[in-house]
Amino acid sequence: MNYIFIGLIAYLLGCIQTSYLAGRLLLKKDIRELGNGNAGASNATMVFGKRFGLFTAFVDIIKGIIALMLIKTFFGHDPNYFHVAGLFVIIGHNFPFYMGFKGGKGTAALVGVLFGIHWQLGLVGLLVILLVTVISDYIVLGTMSLLLVLIVSSLINELYPLVLLADGLIILMSVYKHWDNLVAIRNGQEKRVRHVLFAKK
Repeated sequence: MNYIFIGLIAYLLGCIQTSYLAGRLLLKKDIRELGNGNAGASNATMVFGKRFGLFTAFVDIIKGIIALMLIKTFFGHDPNYFHVAGLFVIIGHNFPFYMGFKGGKGTAALVGVLFGIHWQLGLVGLLVILLVTVISDYIVLGTMSLLLVLIVSSLINELYPLVLLADGLIILMSVYKHWDNLVAIRNGQEKRVRHVLFAKK
């Protein structure tokens, strides 16, 4: 029963879709109808600008942290609980029920989950994604590096079957959601970060 409650709590928190809700309330626009149609921080930055994108990423990170804090408070410090909660936060972010299951790609939410598991892990994840993104000029490569942080942390510290399963599903889901971006890089069609950040509106 604990896993049912944990999954439900985490999923509902993940469903707080910042770019969609803030876009609707503040700008009267539906982000799913703009840019690449993705309801995440990257598309929010491209469509609504850097400040809105940063706000979106910040809130999406915070919801991951809050989800894990709630799980720790009410269910105890069990690594299985943490990683299952992390999985469902990201599922909620990527597939929110009230948006026809069309949400984001889960990168910022994953950063928040890592912070929620352990602040040092979150800090490493954040530094890695920022460093790789700056060096490569592609946010998707930063995201792939973040998945490596998750893999290494799971193999070194949390050799529980359920942890490995949950993290494996997170990784598969992220690769699936970013597959078009990876193909676009290969074809020389992916937008570079500097182009997005410094493009004139």
